[in-house]
Amino acid sequence: MGRLTLILGGIRSGKSSLALRLAEDGTKKAFVATAEPFDEEMGRRIRRHRLERQDAFLTMEAPENPGGAVASLSEGIETLVMDCVGVWLGNLFAKRGLEAKNAPEIEGLLSALGAFGGNTLVVSQEATMGLVGMDPLTRAYQETLGLVNQRLAALAETAVLMVAGLPICLKGRL
Repeated sequence: MGRLTLILGGIRSGKSSLALRLAEDGTKKAFVATAEPFDEEMGRRIRRHRLERQDAFLTMEAPENPGGAVASLSEGIETLVMDCVGVWLGNLFAKRGLEAKNAPEIEGLLSALGAFGGNTLVVSQEATMGLVGMDPLTRAYQETLGLVNQRLAALAETAVLMVAGLPICLKGRL
């Protein structure tokens, strides 16, 4: 396993920007994107993120199975950015409902990230610090994301929480 950095934060906290900055030094880079344009606003957000990356990355769109995308990367890739675990889990919960809690793709992603030999930057939402969800689906999503984030943090050499564009190191060093 290479070096894994987990970047957590809320919406517009600066997590994606930090991941791109940390990936700047890599020469052979891949980006695993998980967002789907379910509506026009999300489409605009995806287009903005694509512009930020430009052509610096081999981009793989993987809104349902990012672990499969990571596992399929060629050995020449030195740096991997995956953005975003929370968005990906949201996709699963939107399509599968409560069954997403036990989706085999979760284990597949954790396994693929653990096996990747390069520098890995994983972006995820910290969605467990706010209100408890008002319905069973939202609560299941929050609980699953919290547990996946815990497992990613255990794998990570470095874990960072982004707040207002500022990185707070939770584990390791940037």
